[in-house]
Amino acid sequence: MEITKIFIIFLMLGITSVNYMKHRDVLYPPVLHGIIWSSVVILYLVSSGLFFIPLSLQLYFLIISGLVMFSVGSLMVTFKCRPANNFVASEVAIKENMFLKAIFWLPILGLPFYLYKAYSLGISGPLDNHFFYNLRFFLSASRYRESYGLLAYLGTLSIVSAGLQFLVAFQNQKKSRVLIAIGVAAVYTVFSTGRTSVFMFLIFFVGLLVITRQLSIVKGFLLFAVTGLVVFVTIGALTFKGVRMGSGLFENALSMLDNMRAYLLSSLPAFDIYMHSNIPIGYGENMLRFLFVILNKLGLDVSPVLLAQQFVAVPVLTNVYTIYQPYYADFSIFGALLIQFFLGLWHGFLYLKARLNKPLYIILYALFLYPLFMQFFQDQYFNLLSTWMQCFIVLFLYFFISAPQGPRGVVDGKPGYHHRELERRIAAP
Repeated sequence: MEITKIFIIFLMLGITSVNYMKHRDVLYPPVLHGIIWSSVVILYLVSSGLFFIPLSLQLYFLIISGLVMFSVGSLMVTFKCRPANNFVASEVAIKENMFLKAIFWLPILGLPFYLYKAYSLGISGPLDNHFFYNLRFFLSASRYRESYGLLAYLGTLSIVSAGLQFLVAFQNQKKSRVLIAIGVAAVYTVFSTGRTSVFMFLIFFVGLLVITRQLSIVKGFLLFAVTGLVVFVTIGALTFKGVRMGSGLFENALSMLDNMRAYLLSSLPAFDIYMHSNIPIGYGENMLRFLFVILNKLGLDVSPVLLAQQFVAVPVLTNVYTIYQPYYADFSIFGALLIQFFLGLWHGFLYLKARLNKPLYIILYALFLYPLFMQFFQDQYFNLLSTWMQCFIVLFLYFFISAPQGPRGVVDGKPGYHHRELERRIAAP
C-alpha cells in the first residue's frame, strides 16, 4: 500500500508539473488546481492512519481523473498561447462615473443598518456576553434561522466595489477610496460570522495583489497562509468552534488544531463514504438547487434539496463532502468528471482574458480563485450560484452598459498598446 501512496503522490505532482511547463506560471489554473489537491491528498496520506479512515482507490482515481479533466479543459482554451513569465503589466483604464460611485457608496450607506441588525441578534442569543456566538447561532441554527435579508446583498456588492476601486487606484494613485472599500467589505464579511465568507474576501484580495504583481506568488501564498490562520483561529474562538469554555489555553490549542485538521481533510473520507452509498441520481436537483428555491418561492410544487448535508463519522463528525458531492449525486462519476472539464474551460478562459489586462476578467479571475481553492472542501460554484449571479449582474451593468474605456496595457515597458497588440504578443508564433 505504501508503494500505491507514493505512486499517487508522484502522479498528482507530475500532472501539476506538466501543467506548469505549459505557461511557466503558477497562476495558470491547472497548476493551482494541482497544488491544492496534491497538498490535501499528501497531508491526508501522511495523517490518515493516525486521525482518519483510509480512502478507497476509487476516490483516488476520481481525484486524479478530475485533475486531468480540469487540465484538458484549460488547455483547450489556452493551447495557442505561448508560455509567459508574467501577466502583462497592471495598468488598466476604469471609467469613473455615477454607476461606479453608486457601487462604492451603497455598501457604505447600508453598513449602519447591517451592523444594527447584527447587534440586535448578537445581544439576544442564548449566551450572555458572547456576541459573535449568539450572532452565529441565529445565522446558522436551522430552528432559529435569521438572516440579514436584502442587506446581505450589500456584502457581495462591497466585495465587487473593493475590486473595482483596487483597479481604479492604478489610474489616479489615490489610495483612500480603495482602503475604505476594502475596510467596508471586511466588516461585512466578518459580521457574516462564517469562516468561508471571510476566506472568500481574503482569497479575492490576495488574488488581486498577485495577479497585478503587487505581490509575488510566494509572498501572496505566505500572506494568505498567515492571515488565513489568524482568521480561522479568531473566528473559531469567537464562535466557539474548536474551543471549549472553561478549558485552558493548551487544551484549546489542541482542540483548535483538531478542528483545523477536520476542516482540511475530513471532506475526503466523507465523500468516499458517500460514493459507496446507495444514493439515487438527482439529475440536476443538487447542482441547480438555487433554481428550485426560486421556483418554490414562486409557488410551484417543488422542494429544493437541503443545502446542509448529513453528518458522517470519519471518525470525526463532518458534513462537507468536497466539490464532487453535488455533481456525483446528480450525474454519478462521469458527470462529476465532465463538470471538472467545464470548470477547467471556465478558469482557462478567465486566465487568458486576465493576461490581456482586461479589468473585468481580472476581477472575475480573482473572484473565482475562491471556489477553486475550496474544491477540496465543498462545492462553491453551484452552491454559491446566487452570489456569482449578483457579481455578474453588477459587473455587467458597469462594464457593458457604462461602456468604460478598454484596457491600456504595457508591453515590454512601453505604455499605450491596445489589447489586440497584447493578444498578438502572447499568441503562439
